[in-house]
Order: sequence, then C-alpha cells, then structure tokens
Amino acid sequence: MLTASPKGWPSTVYSLSENNAEIGSFNVKTASHDLFLQGSAYKLHRTGAIKGEYFIESAGKVIAHAKHAGLLSSTIVIEYAGKEYNMKGAGMFSGSFGLFEGGKRVGNLTFNGKNVTADLPQEIPLPVRTFILWLTLLIGLAAAAKR
Repeated sequence: MLTASPKGWPSTVYSLSENNAEIGSFNVKTASHDLFLQGSAYKLHRTGAIKGEYFIESAGKVIAHAKHAGLLSSTIVIEYAGKEYNMKGAGMFSGSFGLFEGGKRVGNLTFNGKNVTADLPQEIPLPVRTFILWLTLLIGLAAAAKR
C-alpha cells in the first residue's frame, strides 16, 4: 500500500510511505515537483492550463505520462513502457478512483481530503505507482478547492 500524507498541516510537502515505511517526499505547490524516492531524483510536472498532460522524468527522460481522454472526460489515460491504464473516478464527490487495464480494474486510489492511499499492482514500477498517486492527489486537491 502506497500513501502520501502532508508533513504537518497545513503543508505542501508530502511524505511518501509504502507499507508504513517512509520512502520519499515531494512538494505539491511548486511548478515542477521534485520527487525524491529511495535515493533517486525524479521530476513530476504538468503542461497546459486545462486538462494538460502530466509527466514523470528521470535524468531528462520521460518514464510515464498521462492525459485526459477528452476535453469533457474525467478519465485519465496513463502510459508507460508501452502499457496503457485508465484512471476513472467513482463519482463526482467520492474521492475514490479505479485504475483499469484493458477494461479490468487492477487498482484502487482514495483521496480523503489530505491523504492519498493507492493499492496498485506491484508489477508497476514504484516511480510509476508514485506518479499515479501524485495524479490522484492533484485531482483531489483541485476538487476540494472548488467546494
């Protein structure tokens, strides 16, 4: 189980944990989010103002990217290493998301107002699972700001 929790409240710095052991951190209020994960540095960033694309990079190389399936769609398409996943919200205000591969649900994500929990397949590399968790956090924080 992968989780992101703020380091204090209010805080823009989030601590990442896997199975209750801290493995990294990132700041959600910077334009390009630096992710430090198990001794390695990654960059999380977004392009475009409305429904842009999202990226995770290491040493200038894109590891994974994501984009909305369409302008009016709430589905986010995530691609890495030739694989494609769809992240879909369970409902407008639920804070729960499913991760789907080929129409089959393979993971669950939950945003509860300040924390994110991700139950994702272990075969997805940790940086990519963290990227998916970060996407959930951004979507959750944006939805909370609109309420």
